[in-house]
Amino acid sequence: MREHEFHPVQPPLSAAILAGGHGERLGGADKALIAIDGESLLERQTHILRQLSDDIMIAGHCGGPLPPSLRRVPDMLPVAGPLAGIHSALVHARHEWVLVVPCDAPFLNPDLLRMLRDAATDDCDAAVPRQDDGFWHPLTAVYSRACIPAIEALAAQGMRQVIRLFDHVRTRAVAIDALRGADPQLASFVNINTPDDMAALREGRASAPITLGTKPKRW
Repeated sequence: MREHEFHPVQPPLSAAILAGGHGERLGGADKALIAIDGESLLERQTHILRQLSDDIMIAGHCGGPLPPSLRRVPDMLPVAGPLAGIHSALVHARHEWVLVVPCDAPFLNPDLLRMLRDAATDDCDAAVPRQDDGFWHPLTAVYSRACIPAIEALAAQGMRQVIRLFDHVRTRAVAIDALRGADPQLASFVNINTPDDMAALREGRASAPITLGTKPKRW
């Protein structure tokens, strides 16, 4: 059985857009509200997530109006960052499992997200893409509510990196190369962080094949 051919047993999942951060490298712009072809990134993502979930949340800072099907959930932990957003989504989710995505990913592929959903079975607590070199992509992943106590324990110690969680819960590493079957260029993992990224997006260059990260990040 190949790594991505799992048999899902979970009920319908919730979905959360992680909107932490203040877009400092974009001059303080609210990344979720950046408009592309007349539609904000938030609206683009909501349209995709509606194909997978009937319970869509936004966790973290977003100053603008939300699409009607989207609800805000507040951070509840004494630490900031994506770990707090994941925790808030899990606490407020209507379903046992939550698919999380970052607010600055303009090319989410629903088939890739379905593969992650299908990797989330009752013998794990999280299904997270990982490269062969061990680099994790924890902000485009699926987590269960079983992760809540471990996240709260990490936060109580002042730890905010999501990857620390994987030492404390049953984590299924989903081979990122297996996800190319749904998203050949892995465009789902493209993020908009800088003015150059924004220019590439608007000029149609940001969907080109990408080089995935290999260096540790703050998550």
